[in-house]
This record gives sequence, C-alpha cells and structure tokens, in this order.
Amino acid sequence: MSTAAGSARATGALRTLRRMLSRLAPARGLVLAVYALTLLGVAISLSLPFLAGTALDRVVTLARSHATGGLPWRIFAAYLALVILENGLRSVGSILRTRVEAATLARYRMDLVSAVQKLGFRFHDRSSAGELIAKTTRDVERLGPLYADFVFSTPELTLLLAGASVMVLRYDALLGGILALFSFLYVYLTFRYASRLRLLWEEAGDQYDTVTSVVQESIAGVRVVKAFGAAARELDRFGGRLKVYRDLCVRAEHFWTNRAPVASLVFWSSLPLSLAWGGARVIRGELTVGCLAAVVFYLVEMHQRLRIVSRVVQGIENALASGARVFELLDENERVPESAAPAEPRTARGEVRLENVSFEYGTALPALREVSFSVAPGETVALVGPTGSGKSTVMALIPRFYDATAGKILVDGVDVREYGLGALRGRIGLVFQETFLFSATIAENIAFGRPGATREEVEEAARLAQAHDFISELEAGFDTLVGERGINLSGGQKQRLAIARAILADPRVLILDDATSSVDARTEEALQAALQAVARGRTTILIAQRLTSVLHADRVVVLEGGRKVAEGRHAELMLTCPLYEDLFRGQWLEEETRRLPIARP
Repeated sequence: MSTAAGSARATGALRTLRRMLSRLAPARGLVLAVYALTLLGVAISLSLPFLAGTALDRVVTLARSHATGGLPWRIFAAYLALVILENGLRSVGSILRTRVEAATLARYRMDLVSAVQKLGFRFHDRSSAGELIAKTTRDVERLGPLYADFVFSTPELTLLLAGASVMVLRYDALLGGILALFSFLYVYLTFRYASRLRLLWEEAGDQYDTVTSVVQESIAGVRVVKAFGAAARELDRFGGRLKVYRDLCVRAEHFWTNRAPVASLVFWSSLPLSLAWGGARVIRGELTVGCLAAVVFYLVEMHQRLRIVSRVVQGIENALASGARVFELLDENERVPESAAPAEPRTARGEVRLENVSFEYGTALPALREVSFSVAPGETVALVGPTGSGKSTVMALIPRFYDATAGKILVDGVDVREYGLGALRGRIGLVFQETFLFSATIAENIAFGRPGATREEVEEAARLAQAHDFISELEAGFDTLVGERGINLSGGQKQRLAIARAILADPRVLILDDATSSVDARTEEALQAALQAVARGRTTILIAQRLTSVLHADRVVVLEGGRKVAEGRHAELMLTCPLYEDLFRGQWLEEETRRLPIARP
C-alpha cells in the first residue's frame, strides 16, 4: 500500500471514529457516571499494590526482629475492603456500560431503518435487500465493542499506566521507565497488527453482504427454486459464497492469533529485567523487599489490564470497518428533495395534469418522452400500451417515487415538487401490480394506510373490493394472520386486499396499476363493478394490460415507446388508432380462444 493510500485510510478511519464517538451525546449522563466510577476504581487499583508492599515490609521487619505480634491487621482489612469495593464498582460500571451500548446501537438501527425508508427509489433500484439487512443487523452489532469497551477502557488503561508508572518511579526511576516503556511497546504492537486486521475484516464484511443476499433470495424465491428443482444448485451457490466468507474470517483470526502473543511476550520480558535490577538494589539495601514486591504487583496488574487491549483493539478495528459501511448508508443522499416551504392547498379536488413530461431511469432509452394529458376531478382515464411503453412510469412519477427529468406534473394545479411528500401521497391511493402484504392480520393490512379506522370501515372497504366473502370464510375472519408477503393467499385475494387498503385510505386520486391482473374473469367482472363504484367522485388513473377493463373509462391514453400516440374513448380509438385496435383485437382473440373447448381424441 502506498504512503498516500495508507494516510488516506488512516484519515478515513479517524473520521469514522470521531463520528461514532459523537453518537454518544444522548447518553452523556451515563457516560459521565461510568467515568466517575472508573476514576474511583483506578485509584483503588493503584493503592492495592502499595498496600501489599507496605504490609510485606511490615512482616519482614517483624521477622527480622523475631517479634511475635504486631501484624498489620489494619492494612489487611483495608486491602480486603478495597477489593470488595473495587468489585462492586466494576459490577455497577458493567451494567451502565451495557445500557450505553444497547441504547446507542438501538439509535443506529432506528436511524438506518429511517434512512432506508426516506431514500428514493433510484437508491433501492441499485441496492440489494441482503446488503441493507446486513448493515442494519451484523454491522451495527459489530459497533458494540467500541461503546462497551473502547470508550471506557481506553481512559481507564491510560490512567492506570500513568498512575502505575508514577507509583513505581517513587521506588526507582529505572523500574518506572521499564514499566512505561514495555507497556507502550505492547500497545504499539497491538495497534500496528490491528491496522492490517481491519483490512481483512472489511473484505469479510463485503463478502457477508453477498451471503445475506443469497439467503434472502433463496427464501423469497423458495417456490421458484422448488418448481425448477434447483434446490441443490442454490445450496451449492450459497455454499460457495459462504466458503469465501468463512475463509476470510479464518484468515483474520489466524492473523490476529499469531501476532497478539508477540506483544504479550515483549511485555513479559520486562519482569525479569525488573527483578534483576530491583533484586540487586534490595541486596545493596537501597530498596526494600516490599517495594520490589509492589513493583512486581504493578507489573502483573498492568499485564492483566493490558490483556484486554487485544480484545479492545480487535473490537475497534471491526467497529471501524463496520462503521464505515453504516455511515455510507446514513450519508446516502439519493432522496427525493422536499420543498422548504411546501404548498398546502385547502381543497383536494383530485385534478392531475402532465405537461411535456420526460423521464429516464438512467438507461440509454428514456422511459417517457414529452407526455402530456390531464385528468379532471372525478374522471377515469386509462393508460394502455405495449409492455415497456411507460404506463407504470407515469404511476411512479405522480406520487414522486421519482422526479420527472423534464416537464411538470400538477395535482390540483400545484407542481408535485412543491408539496410535502406526506401531503402529496396522502391525496393518492395506489394499488400496485405486485401486491405486498405485511405479516399481520387481514384487518391490519387493510387499515395500513389509515390505522385509526374502525372495524366497520375496514369491513365496508373489503365489501367494495369484493374481498369480504372470502375473508368471512377464513377461520379467524378479519383477524386471520397473513403470512410473509401474503404467501397463504391466492394472487386474486391479495389483490383484492390491496384494493380494499386503497379504498379505506379514501384518496382523491386513485391509481390502479393493472389491479385486476391476478383475478379470474368472474372475479374481474365483480371487481370492475366495485371499482366503478369506488371511482365515483374520485379521479382515477387505470393502468391496464387487460383492455376489457378500460371499456368504462371516460378516456383512454395510448402510449408506445414512452410517447403518447393517441387519446380518446374506446370506440373512437378502435376507429382512429391502429395500435389500440391491434392490442384490443389481439387480446379479445386470446380470450375467446381460451374459452373454446379443448379437442379430445
């Protein structure tokens, strides 16, 4: 690695560390309490070797004078009391540290989930669910050691090292220098090895994303996997990714395990040096046995404390690697910008107008090119066209899932970019082509857009969406728990629940993205009647693949290749728009063919 690259990496790590420490601000009271306990605990830890050495000198003196009494019972009692107090302080401090860690990690997760919800669709288009899950779970969990250990152990070790060095200096300058020097070498070597460890953990973190993505895809697509008999292939794919991740973790652990003992060996070499020099001074009568014993006690105490440096450093390096990934998500700015002074029209009439709207997803071909049309309050307009003509893109632009590249979209005469997102989307009810239901009851799913709705209102919305009958047949009715993604319901049932959810929200603008695509002909007929009733008094934009569903629309807008090629009523377009006529007749012929009896031999 070049010097410049290494310097940039160090600067980036320092910036990440500062940001992680700044997130302790809401818990500053608890942090200060832990520091106060730590300061008191350090004072006790520094006094114990001194008391032990003093007691030993007293015993040696008694032994030399052949005295039979006068043992330093007060020192023994003080030592025991301080040990009990020190352990009590550590227990309380540990509880407070855990509270600081848990509260801080909870705030990270809340902020990450909030950020994911606020990020625009362009971000989600290029991100995998596995990566986002990994950052919210595993990466946040790996930040824990920084808040449980590093934040508190670093000041504690620094104070202990400084205090122990000063205490030993009182006995002998060289012994104090040995303690300080070898403690510094231990910390230096540990951090030097840890810098390489962080690179290894960063590689492992990136590979973990791919492992999580494969798991998420395999679970979400379990029916497709089973349908194509691909379970063994998926298992091999997962095993391959998992092996790469496992090997990276093993490399990291081997690297650390092989180097951490080196630092420990360097520190322990200070003990024979201290004994040799101190022992010589004791023999010459320049140092007491108790003083030499106190020095050894300080060395042992420091080594016991420095042993956690390996754990702390390993934890901080893991935390820095994960912290960089967490802040990458928190800093993501792919968001739909909101107006500083959002418009708040008093009335919601439901007028929608597109003026020369163009849009690109970032691909070579634009999805929409100068599309203009309007929908009057209470009017129903259908958008039709071949696959890829831009119908669903129009649906995504009106509630600002994306912003138009050029042109304007107005709702009730106001540019959608001037609304607050909440206010704009509160005027619009959406039924997507791909229905998503939450792991909750049927009633809760229907009331998702209006949590305060009564049970009567929920049931009425279900009736309008032609869903009440099948719900009533379920054992728990509206209290039936829907499996993840509505997996225990048919496609048509899920679609009707989605329509009921949009109905209950009572929007002024209703957008139906091929809302009847997952139902049979009989259910579609009932749904069309229900949708006509629901659309009465509302502005409705109907995006349809089944052209039979547009027969009752006030107007039909025909799109092709991202452009508007025709507009009018069904009867007019059958005479004036060859594309519309071909689409309708082709679909009609397909439906009629499907109804023909199957010839049997």
